[in-house]
Amino acid sequence: MNIRLNSFLEMIVHDATFGSAACSDVSEEVPMDVSGQNVGRGGLSLKVPIRPGERQDPGFTLIELLVVIAIIAILAAMLLPALAAAKAKAQAINCVSNLRQLNLATTMYAGDHKDLYPYNERPVTSVPQPVPAPNGPLTGGWVEDDQSGANARKEWDPMFLVGSSSDFAALNPGLPNVQAPPLLGPYLSKDAKVFKCPADFRTINYTGTLHPASRSYSMNCFVGAVPGDGLEGSASQYKMFHKTSDVMHPSDLYVFIEESPNTINDGFLVFFYGSPDSYQWSSGDCPGAYHTKATGVSFADGHAQIHVWQGAVAQYGAKPKPVIGTAPGWPAGGEATDPDYLWLKQYGCIHK
Repeated sequence: MNIRLNSFLEMIVHDATFGSAACSDVSEEVPMDVSGQNVGRGGLSLKVPIRPGERQDPGFTLIELLVVIAIIAILAAMLLPALAAAKAKAQAINCVSNLRQLNLATTMYAGDHKDLYPYNERPVTSVPQPVPAPNGPLTGGWVEDDQSGANARKEWDPMFLVGSSSDFAALNPGLPNVQAPPLLGPYLSKDAKVFKCPADFRTINYTGTLHPASRSYSMNCFVGAVPGDGLEGSASQYKMFHKTSDVMHPSDLYVFIEESPNTINDGFLVFFYGSPDSYQWSSGDCPGAYHTKATGVSFADGHAQIHVWQGAVAQYGAKPKPVIGTAPGWPAGGEATDPDYLWLKQYGCIHK
């Protein structure tokens, strides 16, 4: 009897000292010393066996870390093109919206000015002066900037796109007729961002500070040209569109289009020139291709779209601006079979 009682008491003492984990399915955390050995609750040192394949350190191995990094890289490679495509799509949508606003402003201007398109001027030195218009002896054009690089301020300052008469009077005190304000600003709530394609990332260095270029779009040279322009000589067979009512098929005539950074200067885009019936490429201006070989373009009926180039314009449309005084490297030639040449011939001009 005493032997049984002693055994029972020893079991109670053992359980009280080491816990009942040895005789229970419930696990319990046991204190460890710095060497990883179980010291127990009574200070006794007990070694806990480690099963085969079981790590004592719970951290990642180098191989596991490399696997995680590789998975992240694969996911990034899958997602980044999709994100880039979504960004390009958003830029194209914004570009089309800008062109529609320009078309709407042009229509509103025509409604206030006897159906006339706003003047599509070349530099003022190359057109007859003074130009008759409601603004006075010298009228502005639809824009008054210059993206050629000859005057850095005119490449970025929104005043030359949406400025008022008072802005230009302050610019030229005592010389009010040196340059007149642009014509579409009042119809665009003076929002100069409408003139810039969001995919055009050109910057202008003006007095040591970089500014975004202010304009990406130019106007069809056969639309709104100043009376007496060289394209309207007595020998010319190209039809000029001074009024909106002059356009018989408005869905087949483009009005605004992106111009290549390689050639953009004034807002007057000349794509055909030369003898009356030759439809020769103009060496001065090339349409743009800011949207991966595609361009934003608006038509006389008010609709706008992204047009994909397939020929020479696809090659030159995004070419950067050359050094001032050097040839732009345009056109490429091969007009008769070039698909971009044929598109401009179909939608850019009409013979009389």
